[in-house]
Amino acid sequence: MKKEIVFPLISIFLLIGLIVSVIIIYNKQDDYIYKINYSDNSENKYEIFIQEDYTMRVKSMVECHNDKCQGNYDEPIITQYNLNEFEKENLKILIKKLFKETEKEITITSFDLSEEDLIILNNLL
Repeated sequence: MKKEIVFPLISIFLLIGLIVSVIIIYNKQDDYIYKINYSDNSENKYEIFIQEDYTMRVKSMVECHNDKCQGNYDEPIITQYNLNEFEKENLKILIKKLFKETEKEITITSFDLSEEDLIILNNLL
């Protein structure tokens, strides 16, 4: 083949590969079995992702209280928690109380939780 044909063909194949890669990454399955969108009394927000082995990834959005950003949120902080066995058991108990069998994601506030559930959740965070 001539060089004039080879370069455009290689470019087209690389572009197709890039597009397919982006589609695969974009459609990747979530790596969590439960997600809790939680807001506490002081309007801090947490997205709690619970993996199959009951480890947790928490995206915290803490309300900023200094003069420059009053009422806005600081940049989200993502933290991975590897729970000990006692914490995992408490998390399982909390999940059993909060989730129905068909749900994968819920949104709650501290007012939606019993005092016992609130203590468990705050100890996990």
